[in-house]
Amino acid sequence: MNTQNSNKEESPKELSRIVGQSNEMVRKTFYSELEINDIKLFRTIISKINYRDNLFEDFYLVNYDELNLAGISNSNRFRFVTESLEKLASTYVNILDKEGIKTRVGLIRNKFKYPKGAKQIMVEIDDDLMPYLLELNGEYTKYQLSNIGKIKSVQ
Repeated sequence: MNTQNSNKEESPKELSRIVGQSNEMVRKTFYSELEINDIKLFRTIISKINYRDNLFEDFYLVNYDELNLAGISNSNRFRFVTESLEKLASTYVNILDKEGIKTRVGLIRNKFKYPKGAKQIMVEIDDDLMPYLLELNGEYTKYQLSNIGKIKSVQ
């Protein structure tokens, strides 16, 4: 993953990011306390994950172009994204961990960097979510991030 800060415009390939996640995770995630823009932010974050990989990156950088692509408003963006990241870190999915023990895992780790004026967010994903976001085959959902921008409600 390229982590260099660049002023270059995103390529069409970058702007047609694919979101992939297992259908089981879609069914198990508790979205009841999330608003549509929180879900758009989460999907933007997981669009950075290559669902064909077998390991997570140490962190994922999400930039403003990707937030725009997902339809996240520029209005009060820093405040909104900060609050939304806190919600995502405290929103859980019930999974079975590697030892088969039922575990509640936050959608993102409760550690993220979003310096004011930086125009990018650094987010970490918990390794326990690997089976739901990596090496996907069988039942999973895949779509372009730009389609998220058109969604108007959580349902």
